[in-house]
Amino acid sequence: MELYLIRHGSTAGNLEHRYVGTTDEPLTNEALRKLEECRDFYPQPELVFASPLQRCVQTAKILYPDTEVRLLPGLAECGFGEFEYKNYEELKEDARYQAWIDSGGTLGFPGGESREDFIERSCGAFLEGCTEAQRAEVKSAAFVVHGGTIMAILDRFSRPHRDYFEWQVKNAEGFSCELETDIVNRGWYDNDGKRKSADPIGLINIHPLPLSPGLTGIEDQFVMKKNKKLRCGYTTGSCAAAAANAPAQMILSGQICHRADLQTPKGIRLHLPIEEQEMAEDFASCAVRKYAGDDPDATDGILVYARAKLLPEDRAFRESIGFETGED
Repeated sequence: MELYLIRHGSTAGNLEHRYVGTTDEPLTNEALRKLEECRDFYPQPELVFASPLQRCVQTAKILYPDTEVRLLPGLAECGFGEFEYKNYEELKEDARYQAWIDSGGTLGFPGGESREDFIERSCGAFLEGCTEAQRAEVKSAAFVVHGGTIMAILDRFSRPHRDYFEWQVKNAEGFSCELETDIVNRGWYDNDGKRKSADPIGLINIHPLPLSPGLTGIEDQFVMKKNKKLRCGYTTGSCAAAAANAPAQMILSGQICHRADLQTPKGIRLHLPIEEQEMAEDFASCAVRKYAGDDPDATDGILVYARAKLLPEDRAFRESIGFETGED
């Protein structure tokens, strides 16, 4: 099952570099606008879960207006206690804050949660959502949550493992990953439906999500027309080139491709998000969504598909470099 971990858009406290935990503040107007503008670049899951705090609820409802958003209280951000809604400038003379920094962030927050309790709470809610998704037999689900929640989940479940602070993510960005564990059939639940302690699940093939035009390489590309500054997009031909490149990568690597990189004739490096990936024993297919910028192009938003077939010589090459055995 494909999973998407998405951090909410920016709040006023985020922009002021404050510790925004239990404070239930909304997104800024600019964040609302950017999410609306970039909505089509986000993956489209079958189920959506979110933290109950309004910054996550707002983000989820903008990104997925036609999908029910299921709220899980355990996905809420860490409780920062006496550090809540303060920033470095306001805390730098506080000895307790210096002790927290010196500990590498492992100490609990005065009057707030410890990292261990926060990770346990976040991961319990995450497992609850994953279990519901598996029981519904869906192929994909999104969790619209907080930066700390994403760090907690990936610290616990990433394979190969990377530590808590290595999973920091900016507002409105996130990760895609695959759930490699069958939670429902692992015997993790007693007769009353309560989760029992068990071996942790594994999240594999973790990649940053390419979420917006700003991550495709054209964020600074504009043209002037009638004294108006217009955003550039990328051509149908570029979409076709990227769509052809991605299934070839999947065929040779044996892994789902989430982004295709290419260089245009003008020398612009593009990093285009890949959608609707499908991979079987002897073929792979995917699509790239056309983005026309401010050009009134009738093809804007269409999906350009490509399919690649695994030939005998390709299989021999893949085996020779160890892709099927998982070797480097």
